[in-house]
Amino acid sequence: MTHITLQRLMLDKFKGVDHLEMEFGGQGASIYGDNASGKTTVYDAYLWLLTGRDSLGRSDFEVKPLDSLGRIIDHAARSTVEAVLSVDGREVALRREYYEVWSRKRGRTEATYDGNSTDYYINGVPKSKRAYEEAVEEIIPLDKLRMLSDTAAFAALPWKQRREILFDLADIGTDLELMGTKPEYAPLLDAAASIGLDDLRATLKVRRRKINGRLSDLPLLIAENRKTEAGLGEVP
Repeated sequence: MTHITLQRLMLDKFKGVDHLEMEFGGQGASIYGDNASGKTTVYDAYLWLLTGRDSLGRSDFEVKPLDSLGRIIDHAARSTVEAVLSVDGREVALRREYYEVWSRKRGRTEATYDGNSTDYYINGVPKSKRAYEEAVEEIIPLDKLRMLSDTAAFAALPWKQRREILFDLADIGTDLELMGTKPEYAPLLDAAASIGLDDLRATLKVRRRKINGRLSDLPLLIAENRKTEAGLGEVP
């Protein structure tokens, strides 16, 4: 199992934060503050650095420096987030920069806005977007990152996936292994041996549906038979 700790986090020109550096030293930490003081911005910055998304899972949120009314205040700024992680005792520095691209066209005196661009660095070395994302995924898979950083992520998963995660964490074993510990499950275990538990479950569901359909027809069949016995119905 990979052991990862956060050593340092730095924000520069990111959303409403002009500059902020936090030294964690691999220790647990809590961030407190009044409303609109930047707590969520720190969280957004950390997730954006690793995933390109904010704490709500959005990739199109505004990264550029904003004023109190949410307006961009510095079009020349490079919005930067950098973190130093300790991965199994080895320090890894991740850095993501986001900035506007401007150019001056021939015959014009003013520069025009051409869009936005993002630069990626690992240990100070420039990387392509793909190489950066692959390196981050190797350090911590994004599904696990979301699970560890978002308190609502686990509850939002389908129940089967939640069950698999809990079984894995508790090292309980598979359904068949659990059934093998109880003698009363022996007939069910034998039935599932040849086709698998999931196929057996699907087969039993079909049989149950057919049986329930026949049961719903019984009152009508009984009524018809009673009419026949009483000479009120048609006798074939």
